[in-house]
Amino acid sequence: MPRVNRTIVLSLLVISSSVFLLFQLYYYRKYVGKPGFLLAAEQKGFELLQLRGEDPRLASLDTLSGEEIPLHFLLRLNGHVIQVVFLYERSGNYLWHGALRLRAHADRSFAPFKMLDYGRHAGVYDRPQLVLTVLDGLDVQVPHNISRFLSEQRHARFLECRYRDAHNFLQLFPDDSSAAAVDFRRKAKSLLHVAARTLALLDIPFWLSSGTCLGWFRQCGIISYSRDVDVGIFIRDFRWDIVAAFRNAGLSLKHKFGKVEDSLELSFVSDDVKLDIFFFYEDGDIVWNGGTQAKSGKKFK
Repeated sequence: MPRVNRTIVLSLLVISSSVFLLFQLYYYRKYVGKPGFLLAAEQKGFELLQLRGEDPRLASLDTLSGEEIPLHFLLRLNGHVIQVVFLYERSGNYLWHGALRLRAHADRSFAPFKMLDYGRHAGVYDRPQLVLTVLDGLDVQVPHNISRFLSEQRHARFLECRYRDAHNFLQLFPDDSSAAAVDFRRKAKSLLHVAARTLALLDIPFWLSSGTCLGWFRQCGIISYSRDVDVGIFIRDFRWDIVAAFRNAGLSLKHKFGKVEDSLELSFVSDDVKLDIFFFYEDGDIVWNGGTQAKSGKKFK
């Protein structure tokens, strides 16, 4: 079997991703952003406030985006305001919108900004299935599962990776590029995807915890020497069928420490990578999680 030059393959992937992104930008400029839309709104008597921001899809550890894209349009007529929120496809196959941030010269009396449902922060959504319906005689598309979309909207706050800080960190401490490290990071990301899908089916919210959270926060990636994936869940969201759900997803249970009432921890394994699920307990204004040392059985809090 002929050997493939990895540099050539990587270059092709970068080129194809760039072409896809440029097509999206072209589509916006040609169809959504054409002057005819804004002109038609003005002819109807609407006042327009455009809010723009940097395009995060062009940012990476090596390149910081300088391209600005439309994030929100506010259309005002007779004291009523219509907020148009632009959703952009991100590489993880989800939809993203930016935060609504006013420039120094912006008219702060244009709209009741604190009352707007979207824009307090950036948000992300699963791509919804849309259905056509009629509203006040107009054909419009709405999410097929409206309740799920509204539930996502309440918990959709998105934190962008800190590319500048990660870039500076990796300049001092470069990522391990050995074959073993690259393979682990690939497996860890795959395991995290499986965990996210499984917990979504159970309707259990979770967050990145411990070393996995540190890797994202510090270097926008997976710490190769951590050797596992860590997530956190509030004990109030625990379900008795969680073990069966992960087994059905192809993972095997490695450890079960503690009890539901105190310091529960579950560990699963897939493809030689361990997934640690830490359960967090609320005690007044304090949140804590317990731990158990596998060899000695010692408990920590």
